[in-house]
Amino acid sequence: MTGSISHTVGYAVAVAARGTSRSLGIDAELIGAVDDDVASIAFTAAERRRGRALVDIPDDLGRTLMFSAKEALFKAQYPLSRQWLDFDQVEIVDIVAHGGGTGSVTLEAPAPLETVMTVEWPVRALWVVVDGVVIVGAIAQPV
Repeated sequence: MTGSISHTVGYAVAVAARGTSRSLGIDAELIGAVDDDVASIAFTAAERRRGRALVDIPDDLGRTLMFSAKEALFKAQYPLSRQWLDFDQVEIVDIVAHGGGTGSVTLEAPAPLETVMTVEWPVRALWVVVDGVVIVGAIAQPV
């Protein structure tokens, strides 16, 4: 069995699976909860530039998505790697809006972290917006 939980103001989410060698991570954040102070700690300079360039995604949603995707990935990778990650050790390389408040995020680890982690890169996460809350789920595949 594998699973993950998350909560934010007024919401709690959980995901679980059995019979899989993968690990799951989930995160929930209120849209707009990622202010400039959090962004300066959580995002690389490239991510801050990329966040401003997201087409069809407002800044507050884009920043919340990027933060939540990293949190979901951290939760998914830990059971496989047993390594704590800092925010700058993983980078968001793409965010796609599929329409209807859903989409995907692609995350990558820079070398040499990529070579020591037991996670297959890149990791793709799915996101959905429900009642002003971003929920991101990531699946880490071991190598």
